[in-house]
Amino acid sequence: ITGDEQKVFSDNFYAESDDLVWKVIANKTIGIVEVLKADNFFQDFHGTYNVQYFGTSVTISGNALVLSVGTIGGIDFSGSVWIFQRPTINDYFDLHQQLNETKLSSDFGSTTAISQDGNFLVASVPSNTENYLSQTGSLLLFARYNIDDFFQKKDVIHGGCPYEKLGLYGVAIEANNGALVVHAKGNGCSSNK
Repeated sequence: ITGDEQKVFSDNFYAESDDLVWKVIANKTIGIVEVLKADNFFQDFHGTYNVQYFGTSVTISGNALVLSVGTIGGIDFSGSVWIFQRPTINDYFDLHQQLNETKLSSDFGSTTAISQDGNFLVASVPSNTENYLSQTGSLLLFARYNIDDFFQKKDVIHGGCPYEKLGLYGVAIEANNGALVVHAKGNGCSSNK
C-alpha cells in the first residue's frame, strides 16, 4: 500500500487507523472484537451468540471515528455488519446501526471496507447467487452524507462467473474514494463480465 492509499485492512482479523494509533483485533471464533489505543486496551465488543462469528471482518475509518464489524453467522447464516461510532476519539464507541442481508447463506459481511471519513462502506456477499450462476458473489455499496446519518444501500455489484465469490478474501477503498479494489476467487470463467 502506498502513502496515497488508505491504510485500512480487511483481512478478517485486523484493522488500523491512518495514524496507526487505533487498532482493531477480532477473533471470530469466540466472537470478540478489541479496540486498542497505542497498543493498550481501550474497549471491546462481544457477539450475541457463538454461531454468529462476530468479528469475521473488521474495519476502522482512517479518522478512527467509525468501526464496522462483520458477522457471517446468525440463525440463518445470512450475516450482518454492525456499525459502531463515536463523536470524538476520546469517547467510547456505541452501536449506531446494524446492516442485514436477507438472503440465506449469503455470508454478508465476510469482508468490509470503510472510507477515511466513515461515510462510505462496502460489504461483500461472496456466496450470493445471481442470474442462476452459483456463488458469483456480490458487493453491497452503502453511503451516507454525514456521520450522524444511517447508511443506505446505494448499489450492488455482482460477480460474473460461477464460484467467483466476489470479495471473499478482501475489499479496499482507495484513499480519495476514486477506486474500489476487490478480490475475486475466479475459476477460469471465459465470460466478458
